[in-house]
Amino acid sequence: MEFLISLATSTGKELLKYFNRDGINATLKSDDTTITIADTIADELITSAIRKEFPKDMIISEESSLVLDSTEGSVWIIDPLDGTTNFSLGFPYWGISIARVTDGFPALGAIYFPVLGELYTAEKGTGAFLNGDKIRSHDPDRVRPQNMIVCSGNAHNIYQVNLPYKKRTVGSAAHDYCLVARGAAVFGIQNKSKIWDIAAGYLILKEAGAALKFVGEMQPFPIKKSVNYNEINFPSFLASNEKLLEHGLERINKRVR
Repeated sequence: MEFLISLATSTGKELLKYFNRDGINATLKSDDTTITIADTIADELITSAIRKEFPKDMIISEESSLVLDSTEGSVWIIDPLDGTTNFSLGFPYWGISIARVTDGFPALGAIYFPVLGELYTAEKGTGAFLNGDKIRSHDPDRVRPQNMIVCSGNAHNIYQVNLPYKKRTVGSAAHDYCLVARGAAVFGIQNKSKIWDIAAGYLILKEAGAALKFVGEMQPFPIKKSVNYNEINFPSFLASNEKLLEHGLERINKRVR
């Protein structure tokens, strides 16, 4: 965990050198997602450090390693810069997401948002933490109207949401998971998340006592070999508890096209 925290925070400090600067040169990849030079720099920093410290471990990274040849041993799942579009536009909701998977499921996770000063960590069976303080998901407050739903950018085009909560889109799947985990949001919808968007957030959410459901036949965990993870989305619904998850799913309808 010390290595994981050091890796996430040192990468975040390096990325701050490029944030809100002219000439960041954001471009589109073949899947129409944004990439900048900062993504490549962060990927190299993280993967090279892992290969030096844990040479027998395998890596899945958004920018360099998409397919596993084997699932033997431990696997690191990395999003070197979650929220690249936000980063390229000078919007502060972006971060570094790193998870270490053991026996097919995330066992360690850290997500660091440098501009916000938020470091989320979790280890399987020990709870979830924000800057060292333990966090728990919260049930909706029935007295105040400020309960919030967080959604991916295209979720409203896909789903009709009939829940009486304020809706927000911040452009970072990892941050949405963390908001539900710490109780700032009570429900969340992610429509096009990749495995690197959700691996660390999955563990943090679970360890904080929240609930989630992945939609579709293929589930993200346990991880599998010979799968191109760039070709697979893992739509998910997040909630502060199982009861609210069930309640919310009853009130969300897929739009007819």
